[in-house]
Amino acid sequence: MHLTKLSVLLGISLNVNSNQPPADAKLPAVDAQDPADAKTSADRSSIGQRLLSSCFRFLRRLMFVTVGVYLLMIACLVLFENRLVYPGAKYPAGNWEAEQQGFTEVEFTAADETKLFGWYLPLQDQSGPTRPRTILYCHGNGENIAQGGAFTSKQFRNTLQANVFSFDYRGFGKSEGSPNEAGIQEDADAAMTWVCEHDKIKPTDVIIVGHSLGGGVACYLAEKHGCKALILQRTFSSLPDAASLKYWMFPVRWVMKNQMNSAEAIKNCDMPLFQSHGGADKLVPIDMGKKIFDQSPSTRKKFFEAPDMAHWQPLPDHYWTELEAFVDEVDPRDRVQD
Repeated sequence: MHLTKLSVLLGISLNVNSNQPPADAKLPAVDAQDPADAKTSADRSSIGQRLLSSCFRFLRRLMFVTVGVYLLMIACLVLFENRLVYPGAKYPAGNWEAEQQGFTEVEFTAADETKLFGWYLPLQDQSGPTRPRTILYCHGNGENIAQGGAFTSKQFRNTLQANVFSFDYRGFGKSEGSPNEAGIQEDADAAMTWVCEHDKIKPTDVIIVGHSLGGGVACYLAEKHGCKALILQRTFSSLPDAASLKYWMFPVRWVMKNQMNSAEAIKNCDMPLFQSHGGADKLVPIDMGKKIFDQSPSTRKKFFEAPDMAHWQPLPDHYWTELEAFVDEVDPRDRVQD
C-alpha cells in the first residue's frame, strides 16, 4: 500500500515536472501546404524574374542603340562638316550679266592653282585729285558675287567712293574646287594679291569688308596682311561658337576642323575697326560680335548695333551714314563725285 501510494506520488511528480506530453496525448494537427498552391507561388516568382530580366535586356539594348545612333550622328557631322559650313551658292544662281551691271569679271588662281572668279567694280568718276579707296569684299556662306554681293558692292562703292573687288571662294559661284578653311584662306590671299596689283597699292591701303562667314575671312586677311580699315558685319567669334548653338547636343568644339577664330585673330589687328550687328540675330547672336569687338586692340573702333535687325535683314540707312563718317575720319581724302 505504501509502495502504491509512493508510485502514485512519484508518477504525479514526474508528470508535473516533465515537459513531454503523456504517451497517449494527442498532438495538435499541422496544416500541410497544398502542392498546387506551392506550384502557383513558384510560377509567379519565376514569371517576375523573367519580366525583370527582359526589362534589363530591353534597357541595355535601347542604351546601345541610342549611343550607336548618337555616335553615328556625330560621324555624319564630321563627314559633312564642310557642306554644312560652306553650303555655297553655285552658278547659275544669281544674275551673271556682269558687264550690264557695271562689273568686270575677273579670273585668277589660288596658290594651289584652283581657278577662282571675282567681280571688279570701279568708281565711275576717278577724275578727282586723289585716287579712290579700294575695298576687298568677302561675302557670306549662303551667297555668291552675282547675288547679294553685287548689290552690296555698289552700296560700298557709292558710300565710300571706292573701287570694290568681290570674289567667290572655291566651290561658290563659278569658282572651282571644294571649300574648306585652309582653301578659302588661300583664295582670300589670292584676291588680296590681285586687287593690290590691279590698283597698284599695298595691302595696308585696302579696306577689308567681311559679312557673316566673310568676317572670319576678313579677320584672317587683316591679321596676315594688315589693312587700312576693317569692316565687319554680323560676324561670329569662331565657327565652333556658332555651331555649338545650333548643334548644342553634340561635342562640336571637340570635333570641328574648321575654326575661323575671329576673336583670336582680332587680337593682332590694331587697325581701325567698324563693326555692326543686329540685336535680334538668332543665327549669330550679338554677344559673339561684342566678343570680337572687346578683343580688338584698336584705339579707333566703333560698334554699330541695330536692336531689331535679324541676321538676314538689310542694314538700316543710318548704318551707311555712320560708316561713311567713320571711314572719312580714319582715311581722310578729297571726295570724288560720281
